[in-house]
Amino acid sequence: MAQYRIAKSPEIKGSQDSVISSVYITKNEHVAIISFENGLVSAYDIRGGFTWIGDIDKDAYRMTIAASAMSPSICKILEKEESQDAKQTLAFFTNMQDRQDLTSMRVFSLKSPNVVQLQLVEVRDNKISIQPLAQFIVTEGKVTGFDFHPSNDYLLVTSSRGKIYMFRIDTGELRGSIKIPLHANGCLIDPSGLYVVV
Repeated sequence: MAQYRIAKSPEIKGSQDSVISSVYITKNEHVAIISFENGLVSAYDIRGGFTWIGDIDKDAYRMTIAASAMSPSICKILEKEESQDAKQTLAFFTNMQDRQDLTSMRVFSLKSPNVVQLQLVEVRDNKISIQPLAQFIVTEGKVTGFDFHPSNDYLLVTSSRGKIYMFRIDTGELRGSIKIPLHANGCLIDPSGLYVVV
């Protein structure tokens, strides 16, 4: 097992800021998305080490610094899945080497205490492009956690006021809410998609 020292984002000022909350490595093993306890979410090229590419989410970082009570640092990633037809069309129109260097994913993170944001993040040749896609707003309380339905069509968000909000990922539409115990600290959805654990 190798150990690497990661190059820090310019947003990270001290050792307290550099505590890692979670690491996600893309399927092509070119990019790591690292979320820090301070709310910052950054992308790193991991071919031959950890080279900082750019920050994906600075809003959560600024929000966490400004908040008197620390909000949870939550970041989850869904990589874009392509159908076989899309891959064949892509191969016809572009050079496959160019396609292999492109890493595309949907990044979900906290934008504010009651908003989960969805961004499309694409990394190619150590350059990052970020496109906001949707925001999922909790109307009561603060976000305490979220999880994806196994179909990857729905996002379930728990709030500190005892509710789970169910959003459609592609449209951002609120499909309903369920009462749960107050101050539930996140949720997990079983692989069948029929049960939620809080």
